[in-house]
Order: sequence, then structure tokens, then C-alpha cells
Amino acid sequence: MGIFMAIAWRNVLRNPKRSLITIFGITVGLTALIFLWSLYEGLIPLMADNMTGLFMGHMQIATPQYIDKPLLENAIVDGGGIIEAVASNPGVEAYSPRLVSYGLVSFGDNSQGAAINGVDPELESGVGRLDDNVQEGGTFLEGDDRRGVVVGADIARNIDAGLGDEVLLVLANRFNSLSYIGPLPIVGIIKSNMPEIDNSTVFVDREMLARELFIDTGVEYTNPDAEVTDVSGVFTTLALRVHDQKNLEAIRAELRSNIPDSVSVRTWGEIAPWFENMDQFRQAFSYIILSIVLLIVVAGILNTVLMSVMERTREFGIMRALGTKGWQITLTVSLESTFLGLIGIACGSILGSGLVLLFSYIGLDLYGKLGASMMSQFYIFDTVVYPALDLRLLINTCVIILIAVILVSLYPARKAAKMEPVSAIKALG
Repeated sequence: MGIFMAIAWRNVLRNPKRSLITIFGITVGLTALIFLWSLYEGLIPLMADNMTGLFMGHMQIATPQYIDKPLLENAIVDGGGIIEAVASNPGVEAYSPRLVSYGLVSFGDNSQGAAINGVDPELESGVGRLDDNVQEGGTFLEGDDRRGVVVGADIARNIDAGLGDEVLLVLANRFNSLSYIGPLPIVGIIKSNMPEIDNSTVFVDREMLARELFIDTGVEYTNPDAEVTDVSGVFTTLALRVHDQKNLEAIRAELRSNIPDSVSVRTWGEIAPWFENMDQFRQAFSYIILSIVLLIVVAGILNTVLMSVMERTREFGIMRALGTKGWQITLTVSLESTFLGLIGIACGSILGSGLVLLFSYIGLDLYGKLGASMMSQFYIFDTVVYPALDLRLLINTCVIILIAVILVSLYPARKAAKMEPVSAIKALG
């Protein structure tokens, strides 16, 4: 066995330029593959964290009717018990009831349609990071006076309004009539790089909005249960964050046992199913890249070994004439490919892992590289991505490439093993 390994290694060194080109191809391909996969491993959790951390939360509670038709008539108006059940759950880190309606925001002669979000600022700050995206000089509904409004940056630009300007909100209430709320001073402007927030969202105090939309002293109720007297339990959705997403399903089960069956508890994956589809696309894309790398490796190894076999036709003929068996020649040629593959895999693993470790420390700013408009479509707000090296994936990839290298060498190896000694010795080479 040792002599065949020595012969194989000598043949690797026989044409160093060709061997180096083959090793270089494997190294570059594996390095790129390791880095891209590690980049995805860091990017996907970042996207999920950004998507859930800005406004969505890890779970949301709402009525099934509101999920199908987001109308005020499908809001929860007696949700005090639901809020208490969520607040008392030890797995819940933070929660925020929200009241959402739709209408116009007007300033002077300018107006624009918008989603009017009623939030509790202190609670909302625990679930999302909207307050972190308020532009300099503004606040996110701070203080005791909650008759203020926070608008998206694009809305402010479209209606030509700024901090301190007073706007009027016009929206339909639960009594099928229009409510005029304001004038409300703009106390904050949000720039989140998320079009759904910046282009079409306004934030006000939830209880103030609930009083305007759900209480009308001029209405006489024939059914006392239909009258809303406590606005603290009025919301369309209740978003929450958990301490550990690994316990998401267990926490949901606990919540379902403590709240009415008439409401639905959805995880963020159910709210945004497109994210799971995107992750599946990411995996498919990764395998496409792996296939391309394997193709490069196979082509390089096949070319190198075939050329080596053709150049050594006489050598193989002499070996056969001296009694070398066919399987021994096959082993020798396969060992050459294995050596080339192992060197390329070792170099690619070291270089790729080093590159990943470097960027896992300094980060890769996708915002600066790809631009704000593109990154906003992927829910990237913390734009610096830190690649994460998956050792299991690295080992599996190296094994796959090594197996491909060995398999592709079998054809030229068998070709060499089947040479007739006399005709091979007479051949040029």
C-alpha cells in the first residue's frame, strides 16, 4: 500500500502547475461555498429578529374574524382578561395591545391615507423597536399628554409636515360614521427603512383612539353588553415577545388554555408564511451553489487525472508487465485524485473558515453594500450581518466533495487498469 501512495504522490508533484490549478479550483469553490452558507446562517436569524423585533412580535392574539377582515367590528372590546393572562405567563417577556384602523392624515391642503395604530408606548417599547427609529428631535409618545402623533418619514414628507405641526386624523368609527381626531401635534417621525411603516403608518395613544372610535355618548344601547365603558381592554391585536423562541409552541398552548376559544393565537411564522418559503428557497439555492462547486471540482479532477493517465501510458504498461494488478493501478490513480482533493479541501476549509471568522467579528454591512431600498425589502434594519459557521455543514460539505473527487477518478483509473501491457509499452509517453 505504501509504495502505491508514494507513486501517487510522486505523480501529483510531476506536473506541479497542473496540480496547483486543480487545487486552486477546489479551494476557491469550497471557500465561496463555506462563506455563502455561513452568510445565510447569519442572515436568516437576523431577518427573523428584525421582522419580529420591529413591530410584529413573536406571537399575536386576535379574533379569527379580524384576521380575515381587519375591521373595527371584529376587534376585541373586553380583552382585560386576555391581557392579564398574557402578563402573568412566565414565558412572556413583553406584550403590547394595539388598536388599528384606517383613514386619512391631513395637514393644511395635503392629506394621505394611512393605517392609524393605537399603541401603549411603554408596552410597545418592550415588544418592538419603533422608538429606536424615531428621528432626532422627536419622541415616541412620551409624557403624560398622549394627544400627540408619530408619523412615518414618508408620510411627513408627502404632507409637508414636520415636528410640532398639528395634523388631523379622519377615520371611520364603530358606529359607521366619521371621527375627526385632532388637531394632534407631531411629536415624532419614524424612519425605519420598512415601507409599510414609513409610507403608511401613524401611531397614537391606544386608549385615546379607543375613546374616539368606540364610545359615543349620543348612542342609546338596547343591548347593554354592546356598550364599551372600559377602553383599556379594547384592541384589534395583542403582540407579544417570549424569552425563548424554542418554547414558542409551549407558551402558545398555555395561553390558549387561559384565554377564550373565540380568539386565535398565531406565531410569527404563521403571520408571515412567506418567510418560511424564502428559507426553503435559500436552502434550494445553497444546493445549486454546491452543485456548481461540485461541477467545477469534477471537471478539474477529471481533466487532471485524464491528462496524467495519457502521459503515463508506457509507465502503466511497464507496471502491468511487471505483474501489477489492475486494482492496484486503479488504487494508485484514485490516490492521486484523493491527494489533490484533500489538499484542496484543507486549503478551502482553512481559508473559508478564516474568512467567516473574520467577518463574524467585524460584520458585513449589507446596507452599505446593497443599498437601503433593496435591503428594506428583506426586512433588514440591523444591517450588519455576522456570518455563522456551522461545523456540521462544513464537515458534510467536505465529505461530499471528497466522495465526488474519488468517484470521478474511477473512470480514468479503470482506463489505466485495463491497458494491454504490450500496446501500452509501445505507446509514446
